[in-house]
Amino acid sequence: MKIRYGRIRKGYTLTELMVVAAIIAVLSAVSVGVYSHYVERAEKAQMYKVAGQIITALSICESEYVPPEGADARLFWSDAFLKAPNHPKSILYPYVGETTKDCTGYFLLIGKEGSVGYHIIGFTYRTEKYEAQWKKESGITVKKR
Repeated sequence: MKIRYGRIRKGYTLTELMVVAAIIAVLSAVSVGVYSHYVERAEKAQMYKVAGQIITALSICESEYVPPEGADARLFWSDAFLKAPNHPKSILYPYVGETTKDCTGYFLLIGKEGSVGYHIIGFTYRTEKYEAQWKKESGITVKKR
């Protein structure tokens, strides 16, 4: 039986720790770039979802308040239609009030369709980071502000 004399090694050398720290730094740098796009896409998807809910709510309100032959433009100048969807006195609040609590700006687009009266043809919905626009002829677009 041989007995060894000398230092017993406990722990890691400074070089080994530096290599591990460098590997962690490289992996985190790569993952931050990848995950930032996921967050932005998720936020945009949320804006598309909210815009879709507003479209549904507007079609419900339009079917309730606007006669089939169209409405007089004065109907859309009422407080109920002009207020932002997150305002309790808005016509849209019962449908989308809670989901639009981040609303910072809302504009309704009214137009005449053919020879019939006025109808809702679009809207612009703004938050601090994004703007969602909907027009009947082109659909929903979401842009970063």
